Amino acid sequence: MLTPSPEDGLELRIGAQDFQRLRDHLLRDPAREEIAFLLCGRQQAPDGRTALLVREVLEAPPEALDGQSPGHVTVSQDFGRRVLLRGREAGLDVLDAHSHPGAGRARFSAIDHGNEATMAGYVSRRIPGMWYG
Repeated sequence: MLTPSPEDGLELRIGAQDFQRLRDHLLRDPAREEIAFLLCGRQQAPDGRTALLVREVLEAPPEALDGQSPGHVTVSQDFGRRVLLRGREAGLDVLDAHSHPGAGRARFSAIDHGNEATMAGYVSRRIPGMWYG
């Protein structure tokens, strides 16, 4: 699982338009979690730090969701597979971003950590070299 932070020498860079699009999608329904995926390239800086550069934002439309509530969001297996294949074909890493409506300050939940670790393990076995977070 990737949790970008300056302390780890890993950072996420996203353009203003992509950030606004992501923000608008994630916050469109204040009563339910929303999810989107970021396809990212990697850039190694001379100081050894790695930056993930967002190349594309893939919003999960309502029909791609298997479940959605104030406390969870689940994408369909088909949609998730399409996102991973798109990332693999483009040689990009995949990050998921989802909202926690009404949670106040954003933070990872225990469910997030468990689900992300499972997904990252699956991706590393199925698509060697791809990072998932």
